[in-house]
This record gives sequence, C-alpha cells and structure tokens, in this order.
Amino acid sequence: MDEKLSHAIEVANFNTSLTAQRHMYKTKFDNDCLYAHNGGLFEITENLLSYVDLLIRHEHVGFILIDKNNNPIMVDNLETFFSDILEKYSMASNSYYASISKLRRKRMVSRLVQK
Repeated sequence: MDEKLSHAIEVANFNTSLTAQRHMYKTKFDNDCLYAHNGGLFEITENLLSYVDLLIRHEHVGFILIDKNNNPIMVDNLETFFSDILEKYSMASNSYYASISKLRRKRMVSRLVQK
C-alpha cells in the first residue's frame, strides 16, 4: 500500500511540476510578444499581424493603431512595423515551441520508465 501511495504522490508531483513549467513558458511567450513603439505597448497576436498585413495590402503607409493600454498610437511606417512584429513573434513562437517540445519528451520518457 505504501508503494502505491508513494507512486501516486510521485505522479501528482510530476503533474504539478509539469503544469508549473507550462505556465512559466506561456508567461515567457506572452512577455516576448510585447512590442514597444512610439510610446505604445503592443501585444503581438495573430490578429495584429493580420490587421497590419491587411493595411499594407490596402496601400496604407501610416496608420493609427490602438495599443494594449487602449492608447491610439501613430505608426508611421507599417511595413517596418510589420516586419519587426513578425520577427519578434516568430522568435517567441520558436522558443515557446522548443520549450514545450522538451517538456513533451520528458513526459514520454517518464511514461516509459513507469511501465
């Protein structure tokens, strides 16, 4: 009985640790997706990327965007803004993916050890 209890505690500790690490990596991703521009702070999301891309395709050069704090911010050069946020988002996504992939491998190895 003590062995089963010990194993259950071990699994619970692993799950708690896994959840905490996932949360930590998600928080890092969210922080890495913040972009400061002209006194504003933008949260880089797929929506922002798509919206700025749409503005560029409709031949807007500059545009007023609403930042994370609901402040109107003038973006004078949308193409530069877009390439900057796309690069920042790509780097954050790749880092997040690599971190989560490492967690997945750890999770699979632990399952193999238990069998």
